[in-house]
Amino acid sequence: MFKFPATKILSAQEELEYLKLAAAGNLAARNKLIVANIPFIIKCARSFPGYNQEIEGDLITAGSLGLMRAIEKYDFTMGTRFLTIGKFYINSFMQKSVGSRRKKIPLLSLDATYNSDGDQDSFAANRTKCSKTSSSKSKYSTDCKLIN
Repeated sequence: MFKFPATKILSAQEELEYLKLAAAGNLAARNKLIVANIPFIIKCARSFPGYNQEIEGDLITAGSLGLMRAIEKYDFTMGTRFLTIGKFYINSFMQKSVGSRRKKIPLLSLDATYNSDGDQDSFAANRTKCSKTSSSKSKYSTDCKLIN
């Protein structure tokens, strides 16, 4: 489990000052904003759908990148708190991080489907079944034959 040292939560006024400095290009102010909001990123990572400890570090990393993007995109003249906008970017980057890991199941690997009643049903009257072959041409070639 990822632990981070306790940091002081910024007040609205301090947050605004650091955001103005970060918009002007001050890296120290930007780092202060990032470090002050790490506990929020950890909270978002732990409440993320499909969260487990194996991907916790990746979610926190993606959330940190989202927070950096939020600092770049934030418009302090709007009068909203930073994390109102930041949460969108944090969750967006976490979603992209997890979404790129999902495996897609090829349709031909399924032997049967289920109809709306929950009963097993065949695909169609004429369907194909593919199997891998070990030919010298390519190690990824397949043989497909029609099944009636």
